[in-house]
Amino acid sequence: MAEPGDCYEEIFQLVCHVLRKAKRRSAALYYTLRGKPAPASAGRGNRRSGGNVNGDRHHLRHHRCKDLWKDMRRKLWGIVESKYFSRGIMVAILINTISMGIEHHNQVR
Repeated sequence: MAEPGDCYEEIFQLVCHVLRKAKRRSAALYYTLRGKPAPASAGRGNRRSGGNVNGDRHHLRHHRCKDLWKDMRRKLWGIVESKYFSRGIMVAILINTISMGIEHHNQVR
């Protein structure tokens, strides 16, 4: 059975992918508008031949995103599991119940 956080991890990876792609495209547009050739390191390599010029950097970025996501999940888990969070939720439910009761008190059916 899959963990509940798996779909969020996939969404986070998709967002990281979209941001990397936007960065590459904006850099290419910048160099095109400036009339300069893109630096040699800006290429993605030839994927069909299996050679990726920036493979190590991409791998490191992927691990940074993964580590960032794991740290964020750990921190959020700690917040959600704290007694203060549970008490806050209970107070919010109590306030909501009281406000709904006051709103509908002495109303004709």
